[in-house]
Amino acid sequence: MADCTPEWAAEICGVPTGQIREATRLIGNAERLITVLQGFYQSHQATASACQVNHIHLLRGMIGKPGCNLLQMNGQPTAQNNRECGANGDLPAFRNWDNKEHVQELADLWNVDRMTILHWAPPTHCMQIFRYAEQGSINFLWVSCTKTRRSPCPS
Repeated sequence: MADCTPEWAAEICGVPTGQIREATRLIGNAERLITVLQGFYQSHQATASACQVNHIHLLRGMIGKPGCNLLQMNGQPTAQNNRECGANGDLPAFRNWDNKEHVQELADLWNVDRMTILHWAPPTHCMQIFRYAEQGSINFLWVSCTKTRRSPCPS
């Protein structure tokens, strides 16, 4: 890595050396992890870029520290909800349903008894929720979503 100086990188990527040094300073002194937006994930070489962001987090020893989860901002509200609001099997803000401290923290934040928060069994997968709806055991199901058009509307 000794040969990989800001000057070396500037020549390859066309970014001024000063900006590379400033980015390095910001990343090196950050108390929280980096978050990226959806455009990052939809860009050319997105997988390689995402790996590099994760490598920075690992090199800094930031994974698992308070305020240091891998975060991404998604373009569709439902994508964000699925990840951060519990529909991916975790409680809001990536809290684990099987971690008593996580459940208690939510109960304290929401000012409710810990047993109010469903945490005694794995979360119900969305396909099972739909089966329950088909069987009639769910009286009300509210699905809020967006749709990405994959092809033009027929004329």
